[in-house]
Amino acid sequence: MKSTISKHLLSRATIVACLAGATTAGAPAAFGAADGAHASSVSASSASLGRRACPLPKYPGRTGRSVSLTTFHLSCSAGRRISLAHYRCRVKKGRAGYCRAKRVLGYKCIESRLYNRGYYEAKVECTLRQQVSVYVYRQNR
Repeated sequence: MKSTISKHLLSRATIVACLAGATTAGAPAAFGAADGAHASSVSASSASLGRRACPLPKYPGRTGRSVSLTTFHLSCSAGRRISLAHYRCRVKKGRAGYCRAKRVLGYKCIESRLYNRGYYEAKVECTLRQQVSVYVYRQNR
């Protein structure tokens, strides 16, 4: 009974260490890898593919501002590129316009807005397979 519990805890500790980006001494390497080089490349790549809170991009228009930019399995520069392309698509119909294109740079984008007095705040979620870019902006009317 004790050995079963310790094996369970060891495997759980290994998984937690791999998710944190470090392997524990004496524990088997991540995903059955035997050498340390492969385990470090696996943990480094899995760490780079997670959620990222990116620095705010400069809002291209004069009457609004960026609130947040978050990416999943995507770089921050790609997220900024997607948000800028979506902005260009959106303002073709005016400052309060919607982007009616099915895809922006290959990403399917869904926009939801909350209207307030004098401005609206919108959340845009663009997806392509597992890659997701979510940004929030505030636009004056």
